[in-house]
This record gives sequence, structure tokens and C-alpha cells, in this order.
Amino acid sequence: MKKIILIIAVLCTQFSDKLMAQAPLGFTITGNMGQSGKASKVYLLYQFEGQKYVDSAAVVNRQFEVKGTWKDVLFATLLMDHRGIGLKRLLKIPVDEIDALKLYMQPGNIALKLKDSVSTAVFTNSQVNQDYTRLKVLIGVNAEHKLYHLSAQMQKLHTPAAEKAYVAYDDSLKAARRPLLKKFIQQNPKSYIALVTLIDYAGAFPDTAEINPLFKKIDVGLRNGKTGAQFKMLLESKVVVGSIAPNFTQNDVKGRPVKLTSFRGKFVLIDFWASWCGPCRFENPKWVKAFKQVKGKNFTILGVSLDGHDTKAAWLKAIKDDGLTWPQVSDLKHWDNTVIKQYGIKAIPQNVLIDPKGRVIAKNIEPGELKKQLEQAGDK
Repeated sequence: MKKIILIIAVLCTQFSDKLMAQAPLGFTITGNMGQSGKASKVYLLYQFEGQKYVDSAAVVNRQFEVKGTWKDVLFATLLMDHRGIGLKRLLKIPVDEIDALKLYMQPGNIALKLKDSVSTAVFTNSQVNQDYTRLKVLIGVNAEHKLYHLSAQMQKLHTPAAEKAYVAYDDSLKAARRPLLKKFIQQNPKSYIALVTLIDYAGAFPDTAEINPLFKKIDVGLRNGKTGAQFKMLLESKVVVGSIAPNFTQNDVKGRPVKLTSFRGKFVLIDFWASWCGPCRFENPKWVKAFKQVKGKNFTILGVSLDGHDTKAAWLKAIKDDGLTWPQVSDLKHWDNTVIKQYGIKAIPQNVLIDPKGRVIAKNIEPGELKKQLEQAGDK
């Protein structure tokens, strides 16, 4: 098995759940195709701490077996190459036309039975993935095909109209699915998928009045596991509008310590991002434009990067390439960054806007909203 770093667009979210065992454990994903099935190769794509990996296996006699070692539960994507064109060409196909299956990769064996497409494969074991399949059926996962298409158009065209179409459909999809997600959580308290669904349902800054009762219904073993414990930290976060933002100190690009409180007297947008995060890089030019619009006002941005020592060079290059002229800090620990733990950050990009006294006045604002937010806060 060969692992290589793959640069692809992925949702920049921490999906891993570290197991008790410290040493990597073996995993195997096997598939058996029907008589009509034809394919040359399968690729398993997954991400961990900013690095993208690919494992692959040939399809022989309509069977394949992807083997490797890993110590975590990770969200992954299995791609099937029907024409023998290779991964690079496969990824250039519109996302809504690729034969792909999203799954949770974990130590042990995961067996699949499929006719002629991996996207419609059935898990013959793996309770986690069987529960995930039930969830996808409940929320109508096929609706995502249009979302994938709109996403591809947005990335290709880079026009306001394409972005507006994507955002509008994404918002409508989320609104329609919320009651279904809540129903799944309530009906499956012992399922790991119910826990991760609750995390998705809660969002970056959850309404604790609604979410706490749902979390308490989740099985105690899941609540006390690593994923549950991290989510509990988010629910207990003190980063709420009106409160004083937790202070922190991290080094800038030259290794000099920077304190959040050193910006007192200014409005500060704390921007959580990383060089390897596609959506973050897509947003950066918009923040550059917004920053220029409020230039000269009592405002700055403080970038907090989830890069690591292994991606430090990429972080520095991204700052230069994207024209980010505001202060940047990081402890270079990826998802173990101490600030994201303080602030309960589970996905990027995200941001927190604080006023000159250090109070949180808004969270997750859009670049186009910045000027209005500052004016409403009294910076005219």
C-alpha cells in the first residue's frame, strides 16, 4: 500500500475520533461486484491533520481489497475507476459524475457488496457505516448531487452568480434536513453516527438550550469518548456574544509571541484557517477586499492557523500568495491547536469578531458583512 499526499478540495472539518490504542491497527475494505460490474481500480481518499492520503487497490475478478494501518476513525471517500483513467484524470470529472462512496474508515474489516457501482454499495458488516447509510436514506442524500454540481460550477466560474446559486441551494438543503437530523439523533441514542450528526446539527456555535438536552440523550459511553468529550468542551465554551473573548498567546510567523489582549482598543476579527483548507483559501481574497474597505478604521484581523510544523512552509507561502497583510499566529499543532480548543472550533473557516473592550459581538460573519458590523458596533 502506498500513501501519497493528495491536494484535493475537502470539507475542512475534524472528523477523526482517536481510539484508546496508541499503535496503528490494521483496516481492510473489501468489495465483491456482481456479474455486470466492471472496473480497474479503487482509491480510498482521507485526510488527517491537514495531509491528504490515498490508498488504492486493483479490481481483480470483480473483487478488491484495500488494506492499511490506522489508529483513528476517519471520514473517507472510496472512488471507483471504471475506465482505467487514473486518479488525476478521475478527479477532473465533475463531482456529480464520479462513482464514489463516503464511509467511516476504522480498524478491522469493512465488507461491501455491489452490483456495478460503488456509490450504491451495501455494507454487509460495520454498524457505524450501516447507521450512516440509514441516515443518508433518511435525509435523501441524492439531493447532494445538485450541490456537488453547483460547487463545481462555483469553483470553475468564480462568479457572484455561481456562488449565490450554491449558497442558496445549500441553505435550503440544510433547512429541509434539520428536522430529519434531529429525528435521527433522538431515535438512535446508542449510535456513533447519532453523535456526529448531533455535532453537525449543532453547528460551530450551538444553541445550548436546544443541544444540551439532545446530547444528554446520547449513550453515556459515546458522550465520554474522545469525540463526545470534545463536543462537550464546545458546549461549555465561554465564547458567546456579549462575553469577553478568552485571551491567548501564540507565536507569529517570526516566532514572536502575540497576545490577543495586545489588540485592546481595536475591533479584531479572529480568523481560523489553514493553508491546506480549500474553503479557507477561497474566502481569503474576499477578506483581503473587505480589509481594504475598512482600512484606516480601528480594526484588524488576527489569523489563527491550524497548520503544523510539516506544513509551516505552505502556511507562509499561503500568507504571501493570498496577500494577507494582517498578523498571523499558530502553535503549528494542526487540530491540537490550543486556541481552537479554547474557542470550541470544530471546522474551518470560522471567525469571531470582538470589540475594543475584548467582548464578542459576532461570530462567523461573511466578508461582505464586515463594514456593516463595524458601523453597527459604533465604529463610524
